[in-house]
Amino acid sequence: MKQFVGMTCAALLVAASARAADVDELVKQLKAGDSDTRRAAAKALYESGMEAKPALPALIKALKDDDLFVRRYSAQALGELGSEAKPALKELIAALKDPKKEVADAAAGALAKVGPEGVAPLADILKDKKKDLSARKSAAAALGSIGKDVPKEAITALTDALKDNEVRVPAVMALGELGPEAKSAVDSINAILKDNKDRAFRSAANEALKKIQGKK
Repeated sequence: MKQFVGMTCAALLVAASARAADVDELVKQLKAGDSDTRRAAAKALYESGMEAKPALPALIKALKDDDLFVRRYSAQALGELGSEAKPALKELIAALKDPKKEVADAAAGALAKVGPEGVAPLADILKDKKKDLSARKSAAAALGSIGKDVPKEAITALTDALKDNEVRVPAVMALGELGPEAKSAVDSINAILKDNKDRAFRSAANEALKKIQGKK
C-alpha cells in the first residue's frame, strides 16, 4: 500500500511539473512574433485556469498586444485566476476602454471575478452616463456574473441603475442573475414596475423577481 501511495505521489509530482513546463512554454509563445502563435498561447492559458498563475506577468503585458484575440484571451485568462489576478487590476481597468468590444467585455468579466477590488470600476462605469452605452451594459452584465458573496457596492450600483432608462433592463437582468443575493433590490424593482409600461423592462423585471425570490 505504501508503495502504491508513493507511486501515486510521484505521478502527481511529475504531472504538476509537466503542467508548469507547459505554462512556461506558453509564456514564451505569448511573446512570439507570429500573432497566430500568440493567440493560441493566450487561449491555452485561458483554458488552463488556475494553472496559468505563473503566467500572470506575461498575461498583464499581453493586454496591450496588437491582436484583439490575444488581448481578449489574456483578459479571460486573468479572470480565471480570480483574486490571484489583483496585480492586474490597473491594466484590466484600462482594458475596459479597449476599442474592441470583445476585449472590453472580457476585461469587465475578469474584474468581476477578481473580488471587491474589481467591483468599484465596474460600478463607476455603470453610473457614468457619459460612458459608452455598450460599456455600461457590459458593466451591468459583469456585476451580475459575480455569483455568491456579492459586495454590497455591486447590488447598490445595479439597484440605482434601475432609475436609468438606458441601462435599467440589463441592470434588472443582472440582479436576477444574482438570485437571492439581490433580495435587497426587490422593493426598488417593484416600485419601478408600478408605473413602467415598457414591455421589455416589465418582462425582464418579472423574470428577475422570480429568480431573486426563488420562484419557478
